[in-house]
Amino acid sequence: MSHPKIICMGEPMIEFNQVDDTGRYLFGYGGDTSNCAIAAARAGASVGFFTALGADEFGDSLMQLWADNGVDASQVLRNPDAIRVSTSSAMARTAMSSPICARVRRRAA
Repeated sequence: MSHPKIICMGEPMIEFNQVDDTGRYLFGYGGDTSNCAIAAARAGASVGFFTALGADEFGDSLMQLWADNGVDASQVLRNPDAIRVSTSSAMARTAMSSPICARVRRRAA
């Protein structure tokens, strides 16, 4: 196996975006370096991704995303003892106010 010509290193994201007022959410992926790695691989570049993930369903999902899009994730570190990182943002609006944004961050990079 040849080495990737482009190596991306960064923080991939799992997103849950509210679809409507029924409480339904759309599952998605984000993170600038992950998005760039996927875009470059789709354009035909040889791309690898380097990061550390927990050995959980979210880490498995990201590994599958990269495999499905031709990104070499063979050097991604998986840690079964990792503390889950959580970063949450919420936006709320009442009939009488401007949007209010709250952000909670715990053990994020």
